[in-house]
Amino acid sequence: MALAVESSKVILVFLTNKYLTSPNCTLELKYAVFCGKAFLFLAMEKLNLENTIPWVGDLIKEHPMFEISSINDLFQTKIDGVPKINVIGAAIRDI
Repeated sequence: MALAVESSKVILVFLTNKYLTSPNCTLELKYAVFCGKAFLFLAMEKLNLENTIPWVGDLIKEHPMFEISSINDLFQTKIDGVPKINVIGAAIRDI
């Protein structure tokens, strides 16, 4: 995973509550922070951020995050008249 992090320009983090409590995921996230990577968070379920490690919660609050409830949500939900998938793509390009 270190090579994948090192080779990435942007880290897309698909957040779930299980991800937030996983030691391996936390370690990978910590390494990406150490490497100075940009982040974009995709919340795949309702998150319980109160139970996360404080620095992880702070990191999530400092970067763009989009909630995704389903694949249809990406294409049918609009943000300011633009499909969510296009807004996410633009956010990635802008990082």
